Amino acid sequence: MSTVPNYILTSRSDTGRLARVRAALVGNMLPAAILLGDIAIIVAMSCLTGIGYHLAVYRELGEVLTFLNVGVLAATFFVVPNALLKEYRLSSFLSLSPHFRLAWRHWNVSCLCLLGLAFLAKVTVVYSRGWFVLFYVSTLALLFLLRYLLVQFVLRASRSGLMSAQRAFLVGTGQQIGAFIQRYETWKIGVNVLGCRFLTPLPADASAETRRQTLDRDLAEAVESARYLEPDAIYLLLPWSDTPLITRCAEMFMALPAEIHLGPEQTCTNSRRRSCRGAGRCPVSS
Repeated sequence: MSTVPNYILTSRSDTGRLARVRAALVGNMLPAAILLGDIAIIVAMSCLTGIGYHLAVYRELGEVLTFLNVGVLAATFFVVPNALLKEYRLSSFLSLSPHFRLAWRHWNVSCLCLLGLAFLAKVTVVYSRGWFVLFYVSTLALLFLLRYLLVQFVLRASRSGLMSAQRAFLVGTGQQIGAFIQRYETWKIGVNVLGCRFLTPLPADASAETRRQTLDRDLAEAVESARYLEPDAIYLLLPWSDTPLITRCAEMFMALPAEIHLGPEQTCTNSRRRSCRGAGRCPVSS
């Protein structure tokens, strides 16, 4: 007999098939729109600042084709690393500060690549330093503004039920799952908890064989539930010191098409190590 319904926490309409189709469409279309938005901003600002600067300083339009080419190159240098790092997926837009940091870093690299390419091609004399500074500052400001608006939109749309930036399934003891939901208030950061599987607590004197059999049964049922619910991510809310348990859980869930995250501990919350990243304001390890 299937035990799937025992571990479903919510019965909201956004867990249905139709909602999953809608979420898939939004999840595929919005990231593409964000990528195209970055390209449009960079190319448009290259042309607008170039023409505006030359009209104000030299009373002429300047080399419009040059401004266009610079914009296309800058956009390419900027969006390619963001796309490779999967920064355009919806789950990346649950927190603002990482986007500001990455936009700053990638925009600086893009501009350095432009200057390096111009130097190698011996066309630096064509560039006006005043225009390039104006292009750099104004475009960075708009990229920041776009990310601010997108994060606000994704969070509000997730809270209202319009979409879910990330659909999650939780695995851990009742205490661990309860503390996780209470502390991070996942519904406020765009994470929709579809369901969970509570690992069976055992007495301290339980034999190794009993522990193994109980864990295998719990994980088999957890995998069945997760396969039914089709989450985007699976959160293992387990002690980081229990390496065998974490390894066994990861092995069981590897067969599912979902991200696997090791839930936060206090050490990760207080740490700025690069191995800890965030889903909204919730630090996780992947």
